[in-house]
Amino acid sequence: MKHYTKKELIAAFDKGRGFSVRKSVNFCLSRLYKDKKHSLEEEIVDALTFEELIGALLGAQSLAEAAEDAVSESVDHSLASLSDILDNGA
Repeated sequence: MKHYTKKELIAAFDKGRGFSVRKSVNFCLSRLYKDKKHSLEEEIVDALTFEELIGALLGAQSLAEAAEDAVSESVDHSLASLSDILDNGA
């Protein structure tokens, strides 16, 4: 990106400002779905098409959903185990 290094761009997202991968990906996809000016084959930047970006975002969306599901299942399992321990007086 003009005026920024890769390191500076990454650092901007590493500051923990409530950044949500899922929300960010969903926002980007929603804007792309509404776009009526470009075709999938058009380049956004050199050698990167809208189709490739949308495909990458859809993949990231699937990974984010799977990660959230895995964390949710782990929390549910931990809570159930804790409940069993408390119920049994251990």
